Amino acid sequence: MRIVVFTFFFICTHVSVLQAQDRCGTVENEKKLLQNHPAKETPEQFEKWMSTQVAKTIKNQNNQRTQSAYTIPVVVHVIHNGESIGTGVNISEAQILSQLKVLNNDFNRQNADQTNTPTLFQPVAGSMDIEFVLAKQDPDGLPTTGIVRVKGSKTSWVLNDNYTLKSQSYWPAEQYLNIWVTNLTDYLGFAQSPVSPLAGLEEASNDRLTDGVVVNYRVFGSIDDGAFSLKTQYNKGRTLTHEMGHFFGLRHIWGDVSSCSGTDYVADTPVQSSSTSGCPVHPQTSCSTTKMFQNYLDYTDDACMNLFTQGQADRMITILLSSPRRKELPNSPALQTPVSVADDLGIKKIISPGTTACSGLLTPSVLVRNYGNNTITNAQLQLKRNNSVIETKNIILSLAPDAEQQIDFNFISLTSASATTFDFTITFANSHADNNAVNNLKSISTSTSTPTGLPLTESFASFPSSWSKDNPDGLTTWQTTLANGTSAMYINLYDYAEMGATDKIITPQLDLSNTPTAALLFDRAYAQYDGTTGEGLKVLASTGCRFDNSPDVLFNKTDAALATATSRLSRFVPASTEWKTEVISLSQYAGRQVQLAFESMNANGNNLFIKNVRFVTSSILDLAIVQLESPSFITCLGSPTPAVRIRNNGNIAITSFSVSLSVNGGSNTIYHFGNQILPNEELVVNLSPMILNGGTNQYTISVLEPNGSTDIDPSNDSRSYQIAFNTANEVIPLREKFETASKNDWVIIGAPQQTTWSTATTNYNTSLVYNGFTNTKIGEEGWLISPILNLTDITKASAYFDISYAKRSTGNETLRVLASTDCEHFTTELFSASGVALSNIAQETSWLPSVSSAWTRQQIILSSLAGQPNVRLAFVATNGNGNNLYLDNIEFFANEDSQPSLLEVPYSVYGGLASPLKITFNFDTRQSAFIQVFNVMGQLISELNLTNVLNQTFPIEMPNQGTGIYLIRVQTDTHVSTKKVYWGN
Repeated sequence: MRIVVFTFFFICTHVSVLQAQDRCGTVENEKKLLQNHPAKETPEQFEKWMSTQVAKTIKNQNNQRTQSAYTIPVVVHVIHNGESIGTGVNISEAQILSQLKVLNNDFNRQNADQTNTPTLFQPVAGSMDIEFVLAKQDPDGLPTTGIVRVKGSKTSWVLNDNYTLKSQSYWPAEQYLNIWVTNLTDYLGFAQSPVSPLAGLEEASNDRLTDGVVVNYRVFGSIDDGAFSLKTQYNKGRTLTHEMGHFFGLRHIWGDVSSCSGTDYVADTPVQSSSTSGCPVHPQTSCSTTKMFQNYLDYTDDACMNLFTQGQADRMITILLSSPRRKELPNSPALQTPVSVADDLGIKKIISPGTTACSGLLTPSVLVRNYGNNTITNAQLQLKRNNSVIETKNIILSLAPDAEQQIDFNFISLTSASATTFDFTITFANSHADNNAVNNLKSISTSTSTPTGLPLTESFASFPSSWSKDNPDGLTTWQTTLANGTSAMYINLYDYAEMGATDKIITPQLDLSNTPTAALLFDRAYAQYDGTTGEGLKVLASTGCRFDNSPDVLFNKTDAALATATSRLSRFVPASTEWKTEVISLSQYAGRQVQLAFESMNANGNNLFIKNVRFVTSSILDLAIVQLESPSFITCLGSPTPAVRIRNNGNIAITSFSVSLSVNGGSNTIYHFGNQILPNEELVVNLSPMILNGGTNQYTISVLEPNGSTDIDPSNDSRSYQIAFNTANEVIPLREKFETASKNDWVIIGAPQQTTWSTATTNYNTSLVYNGFTNTKIGEEGWLISPILNLTDITKASAYFDISYAKRSTGNETLRVLASTDCEHFTTELFSASGVALSNIAQETSWLPSVSSAWTRQQIILSSLAGQPNVRLAFVATNGNGNNLYLDNIEFFANEDSQPSLLEVPYSVYGGLASPLKITFNFDTRQSAFIQVFNVMGQLISELNLTNVLNQTFPIEMPNQGTGIYLIRVQTDTHVSTKKVYWGN
């Protein structure tokens, strides 16, 4: 069973917009991090270290610093959605300052509501004597407000986005307390815990790239200092106070167990058996003692919290004095206002070399910046190689303040299989020693590999010494394994919590100098975790031995396209039948040296494997079908011309091949081609028109005999496609309830052997259902396509439909409504919703609606399609292995009324008394209607003859008639009636 739990990574939970919010999931997330990283210290190891350190802190307390002795530099990263400052997620500076004010008051026990601390607890109330301030200089030493605003790559974030979120904007955690404020949707906030410096547990502190606190923007700040848009229960800034307690080592006051045996390792906090929510009346009793629910580390509302204890303060001071990264914050240069000097040229970054480089000639280069007040007109830079000066470079510049320029040094030669340290130093600026030495030096260690000739085979019985790994976050990465007895490389994405993290294994330099033909072959295996998307594998190529500068992408597959086995909730280990061989041509690098990297992208889904990597110089023939270009899966042509896109996946040019086509299981028609397709190129070939049957047809297309020989990979040689031939026409208004047998006007279609829409019995009698509950094939689609709608005679139109769905934790289905104006190509999206946007209902069992409240009514406006003669709509369900999605009561109107009349009777005449006289219809099927108006003398006043009447509303004309009583006679295909009305003011 997959355990989604644990760190001393503190996480404040947000269950649902409609439900009460838990604040933290500490215990579960501690277990998760420990499970993912066995080298990380356990809570028991941490607390053993803490017990001795806290004792020292208490012993030396009288000699510690005085009020505000600890000053902590804060950087607030506002990850917004492009709003103007002060709007939405992009909160104002005033809101940020109000939160810092709360933080400082709470930690120093200067909070105004300290008077609400019960008399019982006042003797143990504590202060930490600390001040949180916005950073004064950024990592480059430049002045800063301490607030960074970045438009995020997503509009909302969840805990699993931890790595991706924090990579949007990050300052070194040794110098800055990073706080990220954003649209965090599943939690109020979370903090990363401190660690101990115990020997042998160094891996426990390698999470520096994610160290800090994340808070939802709706709970950041206090209404005491402004009319900020904050959640009612959490509008006084105590979420950050709570999370900052975790950041400095505090645990929840009840010890995270549902009994009286829990502990937070603090002596002066009372024992209690569970968390406290809301704001109860004091006193409350638990475990035969009075609960301290006013403590910042309980779960009460903001207005009910008002104290840390002295024991908690001692524990936080201990962390601040002793824990890696935390202990460095009070001495950070970020606390100092940067001093502007006259001549300050600094090295901003090393451009070349990187940590790896190719053997041979290389141009060292750096990017310099003018950090001073004067224009830099000349400078001297020095380059050392392994501590020996190899070049002193005097340059003429015209670099204005804040301007940057790349400086290149002379070529140097790197030998293979070497490790070299390079030091770049600025020695003079404007003909004298630079006024600021802090930014004058940058160093890098660079390794080179030995160029390896082909052929080359790697079985991964152990990790090859000539290969390397790139593990940016220092966490989970590629490792060797035995997969059911087969040696392979794999990366444990199943337990890898850092969403979006990438990891590479890198080959040695491959020497293709004398190799005109080359190819890479490797086997891969992967299964999706149900409901997870965003996981992938790339093969990258670089002729410069670096992968940080737009390498070539030779292979890129994600999710269902990457999968070689069915999706599952269990940990994936491939069977012998669950591997797929890939062939990639390398002939474009003939005559050169190239280095390749296999790069994984994590979505905390399931395990990814590669094995049997082979670099060959023999000819590889692999011709593959990419897709059917035309016809589309629905067409109005009875004899369309098939067009097929094919690709040369091999490493030599293909100059002849054949294509076979079978329609509906009939005989194969063979087509021969003499076109040239170079390696990695694609070609679209046209076949002869084929007659289709009415309804659904199946094409089976195969590519044969590339260059008159056998294809190395038959798995991509043949594909089947379903094509519906349908010319049924309808006009608006129109209603479809799926109660009668199909008249071949609506089309249900999907790829062969894939789940699509089907009928089901619900409380609405017969409805359509897309079964996502049992379908483990993520990304499959089911299409429901309307007949051709002729909208030439209308100016406005809309459609309504009912959907019923229940969310499930395994994944979410998506429903889209697409439009076509040429009968077959659906290019316009009218509606899209998934998960909570489809339903607020949550259910882990198979969903079946049984009451009308389980359905929601949706409207889409079609007026942009008015005037078009060949409109189709498609209702597209995309599988997420979540739950069943139901569709019913599709109804088209010749208006945009957001609340159309839904009568319980076939028609209704109304109005006449100081309002226009109208008639509204609601038939099950279209009818004709004849309307006559008579006065009380029996004289005919007006009449109206209507056709194609379904759900419309029509005015009844009363030309030049005076006030009085009139008779309205209505005759339809199924009804005749007369109604008396009063006409007048």
